[in-house]
Amino acid sequence: MRKLLSGITAAFLAVSLTACAQEKKEEAPAMPEDMVLIRVNTEGIGYVEMAEAGQEIEWDEEYPSTSIARNVEKGTEYILGAKAEEGFKFIKWKKDNADYSAEETAEITADEPAEYIAVFGMDSGYDGEAAGDISEVQVIGDILALPSYGSGYTDKIYVAAFELNGTLYRVCADLDEETAGKLFELSYDDPERDQKEIELIKDLPVTRIDNLSEAVPSEEELAGYEGKVISDLLQEDWIVSGYDSYDMVCFMVHGVNAYRVSVEGEFDNSADNPEEAVRNMKVVHMEYNGVGDIFIFD
Repeated sequence: MRKLLSGITAAFLAVSLTACAQEKKEEAPAMPEDMVLIRVNTEGIGYVEMAEAGQEIEWDEEYPSTSIARNVEKGTEYILGAKAEEGFKFIKWKKDNADYSAEETAEITADEPAEYIAVFGMDSGYDGEAAGDISEVQVIGDILALPSYGSGYTDKIYVAAFELNGTLYRVCADLDEETAGKLFELSYDDPERDQKEIELIKDLPVTRIDNLSEAVPSEEELAGYEGKVISDLLQEDWIVSGYDSYDMVCFMVHGVNAYRVSVEGEFDNSADNPEEAVRNMKVVHMEYNGVGDIFIFD
């Protein structure tokens, strides 16, 4: 049995990996040569906005955007804004899945079609000092102020994934029976729950550190999946977390990694679960899409 710290792993995966099934729409007409498509999306829980260079970002407080798709004139300069939801904090911007900017407000030039993603991590509320280098991580408190990619615990261990100096890591700490019992007794209805949890875990000695960035597959490895059928991946313990029939993608988890998979074929939107809906689709392209299940160990 395992429980997630403030439900954050479940929340993170639900936002960053799962897409609702939609009816496939007719193919859009070809883009004029002087126009490009700019997409702005979120990973984690937060909001995005876009304005032309020289203008201020205007936020819709009632209906803030989590996704933007805009055809713009080629070569036009824009600014992108990111704002974290309560309990989360901004980490970085990515452009076409590569790191782009660490500033909440980023400048872009629309010289090519691109997707910009604002990445948000969980904010533990811990106000202590964070480790400046992985060699300084000795107890769980050393990583609580760093951008988090999920955390949780079983009755034996506490696990957390985080980013430090541009590298993804996972740490583990052993839980004794008394501490584990106190963690499982905490109520999610308690407004002081997070602080109580921090007090229980911050001094736990770290017993294991894994470099998750080293587990990120190369472009050559990802290309090796092209042409495979999703049912083949399911037999190799891949998990389908969601799909989007409009963009022709499905979202999958394999081990500690998550993936965005472009597919071709026919979705079965009448299926009872995502796996059945996409199992006959063929992989066209696969991209690494961040941290998946932090409880998967080699």
